[in-house]
Amino acid sequence: SGRFELSYSNQQRGDALADDRVSNRDFFIRWNHQQDAKAHPFRRFSASVTAGSSTFLSNNSFATTQFLQNQLNSSISYNQSFPNSPFRISLAARHNQNTQTKQINLTLPEGSLSMNRIEPFKRKVQLGEAKWYEKIGVTYQTNFRSTTQAPDSNFFSEALLKNFNGGIQHSLPVSTAAIVVARYLQFTPALTYNERWSMRQYDRYYDDTARIVRTDTVDGFYRNYDYSFSLSLNTRIYGLIQTKKGRLAALRHVLNPRISYLWRPDFSDPNFGFFQRIQTDSLGNTRLYDRFGGIGYGGAGSGRSNSINFSLDHLVEGKWRTRTDTGQI
Repeated sequence: SGRFELSYSNQQRGDALADDRVSNRDFFIRWNHQQDAKAHPFRRFSASVTAGSSTFLSNNSFATTQFLQNQLNSSISYNQSFPNSPFRISLAARHNQNTQTKQINLTLPEGSLSMNRIEPFKRKVQLGEAKWYEKIGVTYQTNFRSTTQAPDSNFFSEALLKNFNGGIQHSLPVSTAAIVVARYLQFTPALTYNERWSMRQYDRYYDDTARIVRTDTVDGFYRNYDYSFSLSLNTRIYGLIQTKKGRLAALRHVLNPRISYLWRPDFSDPNFGFFQRIQTDSLGNTRLYDRFGGIGYGGAGSGRSNSINFSLDHLVEGKWRTRTDTGQI
C-alpha cells in the first residue's frame, strides 16, 4: 500500500521585456510505501519520502502547516534474508533538508551484509565427542555508508559528488565455545579483526613560512585495520551446608572466579602508517595526527592494550523448612 505524488510548478512574474522578470521552477515529491507483512517471508521494502526544492511550499502552498514547514526528511529501506543461508542484506537511503538554510544532507547508499555464526571445522556427520577446533565459530559483517551535504543549488552538480564521504567496514570476530581444561576449568579464546576501506586520506605537513600545520586530502583507495586477542579462564566452586535443626535447612554458596587477558597493539606505530607525527610550531613540538579521522568509518585508534583482569562473583542461597498446620517444624 502507498501513494506517490509528483508536483511541478513554473511561475513567471513581471514583464518579460523588463528587468523585474522573475522565474521560479519548483518540484516536490511525496512517496509512501508499506509492504504487507504477508507479501514475502524473506524480503521487506518500505519508503517514506518528502523532498523537493526549498521554495516549493512557500510558492505553492496556502496551508500554514505546509507554508511554515522547514524540515524535510526521507528514508527508504530494503531488507533481504536468504533461506538455508546464514547471510542477510540491508540497504537504505536517507535524506534531510532545511528549506531555510537550503542545506541538503544525503546518505546514499547505506547498508550492511551480515553472516550468522558458522562453525567451518565442524564435521557434517558427528561421531563421538566434538573436538575443540570444531567449536570454533566465525561471524562476519560488512557495513558501508556514503554521505554528502550541499546547498540545493548544487544538488545535481559535480561539486556534490566531490563532497561524498564514504567507506566500508569489515568485522570478523572469531571465537569458540568454552574449552574444558583439567576437568574443572573453562578456557575461552577470542580474536577480533576489523578492516576499513576509504577513498581518501589526510596528508599533513608543517608550513615553515606560515608556521601552521596544513592538511591535504589525497584521493585513492586506502585501508586501515585493527585487531585484538583475548583469553578468559573461569570455573565454579560450590559449597553446601545442611542442618538438622531450626528453620534453616541448607545453605549453598557458589564462587565464580574469572581471569581475562586482552592484547591489542598500538596502531599509531609508524610501521602501520595510519598516523603521522607532525611538527606543530617553530619550537619543534610535535603532535600525532590520524590519517583517517573523520573519513568513512574512521581509523584504527592509538594506544596499546596489554591487561589482565580478575573478577569474583559470590552467590549465596538458603533453603527454609516449612511449618506444619500444628506449628511443628
